[in-house]
Amino acid sequence: LFNLNFNITGPTSNSPDTINPTGFVGLSPTQTSFTYNGGVLTWAAASTSTTLGDANGDGTVDYNDAILTQQDISAVSGTDYVDASNHTTPSTGGSAPSGALITDMQNRINANANTTAVAGDQILNGDDITSILNIILGLSPIAPPAANTDLVLSLSGFNETGLGQIKVPISFNNSTNFTNAEIIFTYDPTKISYQSFTSLINASGNYANSQELSSSEAYFFFASPQTLNGNINPGDIILKFKDGSIPVGSEIHTRYRVNGVNWQQGPTIRFSTTGVEDNNLVIPNEFEVTQNYPNPFNPSTTIRYALPEASFVTLKIYNMLGQEVKTLVNEQKSAGTFNIQWRGDNDFGSKVSSGTYIYRVIAGAHIITKKMILLK
Repeated sequence: LFNLNFNITGPTSNSPDTINPTGFVGLSPTQTSFTYNGGVLTWAAASTSTTLGDANGDGTVDYNDAILTQQDISAVSGTDYVDASNHTTPSTGGSAPSGALITDMQNRINANANTTAVAGDQILNGDDITSILNIILGLSPIAPPAANTDLVLSLSGFNETGLGQIKVPISFNNSTNFTNAEIIFTYDPTKISYQSFTSLINASGNYANSQELSSSEAYFFFASPQTLNGNINPGDIILKFKDGSIPVGSEIHTRYRVNGVNWQQGPTIRFSTTGVEDNNLVIPNEFEVTQNYPNPFNPSTTIRYALPEASFVTLKIYNMLGQEVKTLVNEQKSAGTFNIQWRGDNDFGSKVSSGTYIYRVIAGAHIITKKMILLK
């Protein structure tokens, strides 16, 4: 830091003189001139930025604007209208919704970056962040098309990371016209807490973030400047078990929305005596058992199976001698897709030795058997 001293010479009149010093700015980047009158130097009032996408009003559009807009969306409970007092025609004399982080009305109008493409859109949502990302890249703001209605949020492949933590990979499957998504995880704060997240898509212009909304809620957001199709894995969210062990009987509920449209219910993650399982609420077309992941594994692995209809299910682990080692499932299950974790132990809770094991899933008249390898 340093002090800058300078002398002003020139006009001697008593009237104010406006001076524009090249390369200098005032308290705000939009303050670029000052007046000098009677020995008093006063910076001019900051000019108001009306640049589309400039959510913080600093005269430029960058990732700070995308981040601020995302944080504003997550902070507002309910619909994040640009103007809470006039939902259809926002004005600089309007008011921000309760909880909003962007409180200046012109900045809120700037943040609503997809209004050039969608007449009458006066709500801040993921579409605006997608458009801000486009502006940053020198592209035109876009109005993302509606995502395909069969978009599925799949929480699978659970991997304990140690220290009482669990990594929950996030994937959106069979996606069409996907540009952005928000997910809220709700859980018992006495048993589970939010830790962090990882972003898995590093392409230019993509943006991912996660934060704790409250002691019982975590929030994940992802946006891309272009539409994505197929199976999309934007990142992982990491949670912590407060007592260091799996909270048997506890659940994590999720809800999500895609391309800023309509919140919907997502998977419910349940913690049982055999590990972690979830039902992603989407009815599969056929009975299926996938290869466990990871494989080989140590210390735990996840087995995924799909039921097209309600069935009595047994899932058992056997050693290569055909001896039963562990019963993971032995109960009636509703239609859906499930993940169950095996932690390399037997029915008595003792850890088993390294080697090849067989897992068999029986659901009604269906039987599927696969092999897996435990390495230590």
